[in-house]
Amino acid sequence: MKKNSPRFLPLFLAALLFAPLFAGCASSSGNSDASLPESAPSSAVSPSAAPSAPPETPTPSPSPTPAPTASPAPETDGGEKDASQAPQETEIIPEWQAMQPLLEARALLLLNGEDAQTASGFWHAASFAIDGCGTWFASGEALGSALTLPASVLEEIGSGLYEDFSALPEIPEGMEGDVSFDAQADAYTRQTSEIGMPLEISSAAALEDGAVQLVCALSPAVSDGEPYRFTFVIVPNPRPGNTVFTWSIRSVSSGAPETSENG
Repeated sequence: MKKNSPRFLPLFLAALLFAPLFAGCASSSGNSDASLPESAPSSAVSPSAAPSAPPETPTPSPSPTPAPTASPAPETDGGEKDASQAPQETEIIPEWQAMQPLLEARALLLLNGEDAQTASGFWHAASFAIDGCGTWFASGEALGSALTLPASVLEEIGSGLYEDFSALPEIPEGMEGDVSFDAQADAYTRQTSEIGMPLEISSAAALEDGAVQLVCALSPAVSDGEPYRFTFVIVPNPRPGNTVFTWSIRSVSSGAPETSENG
């Protein structure tokens, strides 16, 4: 066996000395590449890339809302109107029946198209009323067709004809043939006549404010004609001391809605 040549010995020793160093450098180089931190992402948003929306959170479906329940309406006789608003039919009492001559007088005034608020209208209505009820008063004096009544009786008649009656007006010129006034006797004289158009109360209904609604029919002078219908509202008579007319006429209207008369 040949011995190694002495010239190769230094090289062999150098290889043995530097081999661990080369191995450590290789290992360090590999680790440095792996441990380098990645570059942080740029905070700028690319114009072409829109930011992604956050994931939607499922919204629970709302529970169905129950339909509103209406409160039951108060029961009424007719089933359609509240009892406080609808007139309540009632029996016709004698005090309202006694109003027939005054109702007839106001109906004739309306039928003739006369203004009830004038002195002429008042005395025409009073004259018609005297024809129908003048003889009811014991204080009246009849001489033929002429009937004389104290002023107090005319005041009671006036308070029944009008709710807002306060005093007897003066008799207008031209009406002396219908009614005249005797200042010394403080009495009125009327040449009475037959009207020939009787009025009948068809029904009565109580209103919520204490008033009463009367529906009446006025028979025409012609026997085969259709009756005229009127609706009255009457209230308790505010004049004290009345013996016959304890109710007053507040308003009257004919069958046509546009034709009405108040007071």
